Amino acid sequence: GNEYIKLTVQTSVCGNTQEFYIWLKDNSPLTALAGGDTTICGGQAYLTSFGSGGVSPYSYQWSNGAGALQNVYVSPVTSTTYTISLTDFCGAVATDDVVVSVGGGVAEAGNDTSVCAGFPATLIASGGTTFVWSNNVNTALNVVTPDQTITYYVTVTDGCFAVDSVTVIVLPAPVIIASASKDSICPGESITLAASGGNTYSWSASPNDVSLIGHETEQFPIVTPAITTIYTLSGTNGNGCTGSSQSTVTVKALPIAAFNILPPVICIGEDATVSFSGNASSGSVFSWNFNGGVIQGSGAGPYSVHWNSDGSFNISLAIDDQGCLSNVAIKTVTVNSVPSAGFFATNISGCAPLTVYFYDTSAGVNNTTQYLWEFGDGTTSSLKNPVHVFVTPGAYDTKLTVINGNFCDDAIVIQDFVNVYELPVAAFSLYPAVVSMFDPQV
Repeated sequence: GNEYIKLTVQTSVCGNTQEFYIWLKDNSPLTALAGGDTTICGGQAYLTSFGSGGVSPYSYQWSNGAGALQNVYVSPVTSTTYTISLTDFCGAVATDDVVVSVGGGVAEAGNDTSVCAGFPATLIASGGTTFVWSNNVNTALNVVTPDQTITYYVTVTDGCFAVDSVTVIVLPAPVIIASASKDSICPGESITLAASGGNTYSWSASPNDVSLIGHETEQFPIVTPAITTIYTLSGTNGNGCTGSSQSTVTVKALPIAAFNILPPVICIGEDATVSFSGNASSGSVFSWNFNGGVIQGSGAGPYSVHWNSDGSFNISLAIDDQGCLSNVAIKTVTVNSVPSAGFFATNISGCAPLTVYFYDTSAGVNNTTQYLWEFGDGTTSSLKNPVHVFVTPGAYDTKLTVINGNFCDDAIVIQDFVNVYELPVAAFSLYPAVVSMFDPQV
């Protein structure tokens, strides 16, 4: 343990004394411990030191001008090693080191960039290990699609943190407008496409339009689509930004003029029914020509039509479907006159065999007229003026039917018109068969 030497000294002749003590302390090796190895990003670092062993009290001395206190603050501008020199009461010295590293704190957000409106920009940060962007992206890669010019900030951490910014300049996209001189056309009709809003243009068609080939970069190409087509226009402005627009051209179906006539052969004054059998949209204009017929009906029909004279009459139809013209359909109606049957004959009575000559006197007949004679004895004839031989005696009805165009007919019957008589039988008797000259009468 601790020991001491006591020295008593007489300090005056009167016998006054003073006591002095010399302490003897058991010594152990002196050890210095410096703490605070650290990395700073500017600012200060706090250095601490501790001593053990030796004989206290201790005195302290830091290198690099850090001071003579046990604990000190330092502000190095570069990484620095600080040494603490610890001296005890007996003059023993112990040392220890502490390292203060100064972090770089570097952040790089990349160069400012320009993009067209609606297109993405890729930002790449560097300088550390962790990244936090102002738009809440936590990776070095940051893909943005701003709608206006904007500055993005990134905080980079690698022990120390630093901040950098990058500005994305949004260039205006062109307002591209595609239009057509007509939005609907008839088959075979041409239209003019028009482009506006850009400096250069490129057209495409869906489905493919062969009439556009070779004219894709024209501002006003003339095209003739075969079917309804969507034309897409891509345009570029002076900044190199692009925009697009579409225009649809509808190719209307061509109307088809067609109709039926029932019956196709009629008599004077008799109605035929005309029915539309083609294709046309509502609102189409139907142009009928009934060639002087008397009609009932409108629009697409059906129509009832008759004529007051005989002959062949053409009915025609053309359709205008919103400016698209159909073919012209033509059909013929045959109108026959209604005959009035009549006849006479010569040698209408006599002995069998009797040859009778018949003569047609019918009115309203024409070159289509057909004749049917019925002679009453089971025989017929289709001649206009037949000759008929009656073999069997009797009275015979005669009927004549005249037919115009297999349709219009009339008939006349004359009862007992022909009379065929039996041939007489010549015969006589006499009595007596033998006479005398004296009485010769028979």
